[in-house]
Amino acid sequence: MSRSNRGVAAILACLLVCLGLAGCGRAAEPEPAPASRPVSVAEAERLAVVRFNNYDRRWAAFRMTVPGDPRFELDGRVDWGGHLGYARISSPTAGTGLIKWSLGSLAIRTGAVAGLPGRAPADGWRVRPLQASRSSLDVALALVLNLAADRPENPLLLRQNGARWVGTTTTGGQSLDIFTGPAEGGRESKLKYYVDATGRLHRFDAALVGSIEPVTVQLTDTTAMAIPPLPALPTPSAVPRSG
Repeated sequence: MSRSNRGVAAILACLLVCLGLAGCGRAAEPEPAPASRPVSVAEAERLAVVRFNNYDRRWAAFRMTVPGDPRFELDGRVDWGGHLGYARISSPTAGTGLIKWSLGSLAIRTGAVAGLPGRAPADGWRVRPLQASRSSLDVALALVLNLAADRPENPLLLRQNGARWVGTTTTGGQSLDIFTGPAEGGRESKLKYYVDATGRLHRFDAALVGSIEPVTVQLTDTTAMAIPPLPALPTPSAVPRSG
Protein backbone atom coordinates (compact mmCIF):
# COMPACT_ATOMS: atom_id res chain seq x y z
CA MET A 1 0.00 0.00 0.00
CA SER A 2 1.37 3.46 -0.84
CA ARG A 3 2.44 5.90 1.84
CA SER A 4 -0.51 8.12 0.91
CA ASN A 5 -3.10 5.35 1.23
CA ARG A 6 -1.61 4.05 4.48
CA GLY A 7 -2.11 7.54 5.83
CA VAL A 8 -5.76 7.71 4.78
CA ALA A 9 -6.48 4.26 6.21
CA ALA A 10 -4.76 5.18 9.46
CA ILE A 11 -6.80 8.37 9.75
CA LEU A 12 -10.08 6.49 9.33
CA ALA A 13 -9.11 3.80 11.84
CA CYS A 14 -7.89 6.40 14.36
CA LEU A 15 -11.09 8.41 14.12
CA LEU A 16 -13.20 5.37 14.93
CA VAL A 17 -10.97 4.30 17.81
CA CYS A 18 -11.19 7.76 19.31
CA LEU A 19 -14.95 7.41 19.63
CA GLY A 20 -15.01 4.21 20.96
CA LEU A 21 -17.38 1.08 15.90
CA ALA A 22 -32.40 -31.66 0.57
CA GLY A 23 -34.10 -34.65 0.83
CA CYS A 24 -33.63 -37.89 -1.09
CA GLY A 25 -35.37 -38.01 -4.50
CA ARG A 26 -35.42 -34.21 -4.95
CA ALA A 27 -33.00 -31.86 -6.58
CA ALA A 28 -30.87 -30.14 -3.97
CA GLU A 29 -31.90 -26.57 -3.27
CA PRO A 30 -29.21 -23.94 -3.81
CA GLU A 31 -27.34 -23.01 -0.68
CA PRO A 32 -27.87 -19.48 0.60
CA ALA A 33 -25.20 -16.93 -0.21
CA PRO A 34 -22.69 -16.41 2.60
CA ALA A 35 -23.32 -13.41 4.83
CA SER A 36 -19.67 -12.45 4.61
CA ARG A 37 -16.59 -13.68 2.76
CA PRO A 38 -13.17 -12.41 1.69
CA VAL A 39 -13.22 -10.23 -1.42
CA SER A 40 -12.31 -11.90 -4.69
CA VAL A 41 -9.42 -10.65 -6.82
CA ALA A 42 -11.80 -8.72 -9.08
CA GLU A 43 -13.65 -7.25 -6.09
CA ALA A 44 -10.41 -6.16 -4.44
CA GLU A 45 -9.40 -4.39 -7.65
CA ARG A 46 -12.73 -2.55 -7.70
CA LEU A 47 -12.54 -1.64 -4.01
CA ALA A 48 -8.98 -0.39 -4.50
CA VAL A 49 -10.08 2.41 -6.84
CA VAL A 50 -13.06 3.70 -4.82
CA ARG A 51 -11.24 6.56 -3.10
CA PHE A 52 -9.20 7.35 -6.19
CA ASN A 53 -12.42 7.63 -8.23
CA ASN A 54 -13.73 10.12 -5.67
CA TYR A 55 -10.51 12.11 -5.91
CA ASP A 56 -10.78 12.06 -9.69
CA ARG A 57 -14.39 13.29 -9.70
CA ARG A 58 -13.41 15.92 -7.08
CA TRP A 59 -16.91 17.20 -6.12
CA ALA A 60 -20.05 15.42 -4.98
CA ALA A 61 -23.32 16.26 -3.29
CA PHE A 62 -24.24 14.17 -0.26
CA ARG A 63 -26.79 13.52 2.46
CA MET A 64 -25.54 12.36 5.83
CA THR A 65 -27.12 11.13 9.06
CA VAL A 66 -25.14 11.31 12.30
CA PRO A 67 -26.83 9.37 15.14
CA GLY A 68 -26.62 10.45 18.75
CA ASP A 69 -28.04 13.04 21.09
CA PRO A 70 -28.48 15.36 19.34
CA ARG A 71 -29.06 13.58 16.05
CA PHE A 72 -27.97 15.50 12.95
CA GLU A 73 -29.07 15.45 9.31
CA LEU A 74 -26.82 17.12 6.74
CA ASP A 75 -27.45 18.01 3.11
CA GLY A 76 -24.42 19.44 1.37
CA ARG A 77 -21.47 19.00 -0.90
CA VAL A 78 -17.84 18.02 -0.58
CA ASP A 79 -14.73 19.17 -2.45
CA TRP A 80 -12.25 16.31 -2.14
CA GLY A 81 -9.54 18.17 -4.02
CA GLY A 82 -9.71 21.19 -1.73
CA HIS A 83 -10.54 19.15 1.41
CA LEU A 84 -13.61 21.25 2.14
CA GLY A 85 -17.23 20.53 3.01
CA TYR A 86 -20.31 22.77 3.05
CA ALA A 87 -23.75 21.71 4.28
CA ARG A 88 -27.08 22.64 5.78
CA ILE A 89 -27.35 20.92 9.15
CA SER A 90 -30.51 20.23 11.11
CA SER A 91 -31.43 18.55 14.37
CA PRO A 92 -34.75 18.04 16.19
CA THR A 93 -33.19 19.49 19.35
CA ALA A 94 -30.36 21.73 18.12
CA GLY A 95 -32.17 23.55 15.30
CA THR A 96 -30.77 24.33 11.86
CA GLY A 97 -27.83 26.18 10.41
CA LEU A 98 -24.93 26.06 7.97
CA ILE A 99 -21.51 24.53 8.42
CA LYS A 100 -18.27 24.60 6.47
CA TRP A 101 -15.24 22.55 7.41
CA SER A 102 -11.72 21.56 6.48
CA LEU A 103 -9.51 18.83 7.94
CA GLY A 104 -8.61 21.12 10.83
CA SER A 105 -11.39 23.66 11.31
CA LEU A 106 -15.17 23.91 11.51
CA ALA A 107 -17.20 27.06 10.82
CA ILE A 108 -20.79 27.23 12.10
CA ARG A 109 -23.56 29.71 11.24
CA THR A 110 -26.72 29.21 13.27
CA GLY A 111 -30.22 30.20 12.21
CA ALA A 112 -33.10 28.77 10.21
CA VAL A 113 -32.36 28.05 6.56
CA ALA A 114 -34.78 26.38 4.14
CA GLY A 115 -32.03 24.84 2.03
CA LEU A 116 -28.33 25.06 1.21
CA PRO A 117 -27.56 28.50 -0.29
CA GLY A 118 -25.66 28.34 -3.56
CA ARG A 119 -23.24 30.91 -2.17
CA ALA A 120 -22.25 30.82 1.49
CA PRO A 121 -23.16 33.97 3.47
CA ALA A 122 -20.13 36.14 4.16
CA ASP A 123 -20.77 36.87 7.85
CA GLY A 124 -22.16 35.36 11.03
CA TRP A 125 -19.74 32.43 11.22
CA ARG A 126 -18.05 31.06 14.35
CA VAL A 127 -14.87 29.05 13.78
CA ARG A 128 -13.40 26.37 16.05
CA PRO A 129 -10.99 23.44 15.63
CA LEU A 130 -12.40 20.18 14.27
CA GLN A 131 -12.52 17.88 17.31
CA ALA A 132 -12.64 14.36 15.86
CA SER A 133 -11.53 12.81 19.16
CA ARG A 134 -14.48 14.28 21.10
CA SER A 135 -17.52 14.71 18.84
CA SER A 136 -19.53 12.24 16.73
CA LEU A 137 -20.42 15.08 14.37
CA ASP A 138 -16.81 16.10 13.95
CA VAL A 139 -15.63 12.55 13.29
CA ALA A 140 -18.37 12.17 10.66
CA LEU A 141 -17.26 15.39 8.94
CA ALA A 142 -13.64 14.20 8.92
CA LEU A 143 -14.68 10.85 7.46
CA VAL A 144 -16.43 12.57 4.54
CA LEU A 145 -13.27 14.50 3.64
CA ASN A 146 -11.20 11.31 3.82
CA LEU A 147 -13.24 9.36 1.27
CA ALA A 148 -10.72 10.27 -1.43
CA ALA A 149 -7.06 9.49 -2.16
CA ASP A 150 -4.73 10.63 -4.93
CA ARG A 151 -3.89 7.08 -6.07
CA PRO A 152 -5.49 3.62 -5.98
CA GLU A 153 -4.86 1.30 -3.08
CA ASN A 154 -3.07 -2.02 -3.41
CA PRO A 155 -5.73 -4.70 -4.08
CA LEU A 156 -3.43 -7.51 -2.92
CA LEU A 157 -3.00 -5.83 0.46
CA LEU A 158 -6.75 -5.23 0.72
CA ARG A 159 -7.28 -9.00 0.40
CA GLN A 160 -4.44 -9.87 2.75
CA ASN A 161 -5.60 -7.38 5.38
CA GLY A 162 -9.17 -8.67 5.61
CA ALA A 163 -11.40 -6.65 3.27
CA ARG A 164 -14.68 -8.52 2.83
CA TRP A 165 -17.79 -8.74 0.68
CA VAL A 166 -20.83 -8.61 2.97
CA GLY A 167 -23.82 -8.42 0.62
CA THR A 168 -25.61 -6.62 -2.19
CA THR A 169 -28.37 -4.05 -2.41
CA THR A 170 -30.24 -2.19 -5.12
CA THR A 171 -30.53 1.60 -5.23
CA GLY A 172 -32.39 3.38 -7.99
CA GLY A 173 -32.47 0.18 -10.02
CA GLN A 174 -28.69 -0.19 -9.75
CA SER A 175 -27.04 -3.18 -8.08
CA LEU A 176 -24.38 -2.35 -5.51
CA ASP A 177 -21.92 -4.62 -3.74
CA ILE A 178 -21.27 -3.93 -0.07
CA PHE A 179 -17.66 -4.24 1.12
CA THR A 180 -15.92 -3.69 4.42
CA GLY A 181 -12.42 -2.29 4.55
CA PRO A 182 -9.33 -3.99 5.97
CA ALA A 183 -9.73 -5.62 9.37
CA GLU A 184 -9.13 -3.48 12.47
CA GLY A 185 -7.29 -5.17 15.31
CA GLY A 186 -8.24 -8.62 14.04
CA ARG A 187 -11.93 -7.72 13.81
CA GLU A 188 -14.05 -7.04 10.74
CA SER A 189 -13.91 -3.38 9.75
CA LYS A 190 -16.71 -1.06 10.89
CA LEU A 191 -16.52 0.80 7.55
CA LYS A 192 -18.88 -0.26 4.73
CA TYR A 193 -18.64 0.82 1.10
CA TYR A 194 -21.59 0.49 -1.31
CA VAL A 195 -19.94 0.24 -4.72
CA ASP A 196 -21.21 -0.17 -8.28
CA ALA A 197 -19.65 -2.22 -11.08
CA THR A 198 -17.32 0.64 -12.09
CA GLY A 199 -15.89 1.24 -8.61
CA ARG A 200 -17.99 4.33 -7.94
CA LEU A 201 -19.01 4.85 -4.30
CA HIS A 202 -22.74 5.46 -3.71
CA ARG A 203 -22.93 5.12 0.07
CA PHE A 204 -20.61 4.86 3.03
CA ASP A 205 -21.44 3.66 6.57
CA ALA A 206 -19.27 3.96 9.66
CA ALA A 207 -20.30 2.22 12.89
CA LEU A 208 -19.17 4.33 15.83
CA VAL A 209 -18.43 2.78 19.18
CA GLY A 210 -21.39 3.05 21.54
CA SER A 211 -23.92 3.84 18.79
CA ILE A 212 -26.58 1.41 17.56
CA GLU A 213 -26.94 3.22 14.23
CA PRO A 214 -24.03 3.98 11.89
CA VAL A 215 -23.07 7.30 10.38
CA THR A 216 -24.52 7.08 6.87
CA VAL A 217 -23.27 9.10 3.90
CA GLN A 218 -25.29 8.94 0.67
CA LEU A 219 -23.54 10.43 -2.37
CA THR A 220 -26.29 11.88 -4.54
CA ASP A 221 -24.61 13.08 -7.76
CA THR A 222 -21.34 13.97 -9.48
CA THR A 223 -22.13 17.53 -10.56
CA ALA A 224 -21.86 19.46 -7.29
CA MET A 225 -20.28 22.90 -7.56
CA ALA A 226 -16.92 23.86 -6.11
CA ILE A 227 -16.88 25.29 -2.57
CA PRO A 228 -15.21 28.70 -2.18
CA PRO A 229 -13.32 28.77 1.14
CA LEU A 230 -14.34 31.21 3.85
CA PRO A 231 -11.62 33.77 4.65
CA ALA A 232 -11.55 32.57 8.27
CA LEU A 233 -11.41 28.86 7.43
CA PRO A 234 -7.91 27.46 6.77
CA THR A 235 -7.61 25.22 3.71
CA PRO A 236 -4.94 22.49 4.15
CA SER A 237 -2.83 21.86 1.07
CA ALA A 238 -2.83 18.08 1.55
CA VAL A 239 -4.33 15.26 3.61
CA PRO A 240 -2.18 14.62 6.72
CA ARG A 241 -0.06 11.52 6.30
CA SER A 242 1.29 9.04 8.78
CA GLY A 243 3.71 6.17 8.77
